[in-house]
Amino acid sequence: MLSHTGSENAFSQSDGRLSEPELLRLPLSLGVKVIAAHVATMNDFGDNGSLDRLCKLMKEYPNCYADISSLTQINKHHCALEVLRRPELKDRLLYGSDYPLIAMPGLVSSWHFVMRIGLVRTWRISRIENPWDRDVAFKEAMGFPADCHTRANAVLGIK
Repeated sequence: MLSHTGSENAFSQSDGRLSEPELLRLPLSLGVKVIAAHVATMNDFGDNGSLDRLCKLMKEYPNCYADISSLTQINKHHCALEVLRRPELKDRLLYGSDYPLIAMPGLVSSWHFVMRIGLVRTWRISRIENPWDRDVAFKEAMGFPADCHTRANAVLGIK
């Protein structure tokens, strides 16, 4: 089961209460594999409450995962760094692109993170034309483990 978690600002109307990680407790307790989209990150910097609650679920349920979509957006810099600092997430992260947003240069650009990934890597990533290839390279440069790009196969039982 894939479920949106964290705040949502891409739509003019949304009910943030439905993105609460604690709502995933029932399917998790029933053994359903759950993927929390966007790692329950918040767009308003400083509020890690949803991420904290997701991390608690990760400790309780081995069938709880999260995708890293949206974490290269300009408004998620702090969130990406926080996710990378959380050891309980390391082996539970799955690749997600949040397409078509990754193809919007004003919203997603390695240049927004140049201080994190360095000038040379930033320039190389910015030269990649395919938005998915660029997104993968960008997330790896940020420090997300390379195996998060292939872990979904095992989680979903795909050979």
